[in-house]
Amino acid sequence: MGFGGVSIRSYTDTVINNFGYRFSPESSGKGLATEFVNYAVSYGFGELKLPEICVVVRPDHLA
Repeated sequence: MGFGGVSIRSYTDTVINNFGYRFSPESSGKGLATEFVNYAVSYGFGELKLPEICVVVRPDHLA
């Protein structure tokens, strides 16, 4: 189906709390990404006490 989470990454020489996920095309359009995003962001800010969470979107990501 897919995977995702919050991790520490370096992006353009800047360390960020990166949120990311990938789901299979068959999983698209079922609300799974929305459910995952809501939980992950809540967990990142609430449980992990992160000051910010960043997201990087690939230019070729059509959705």
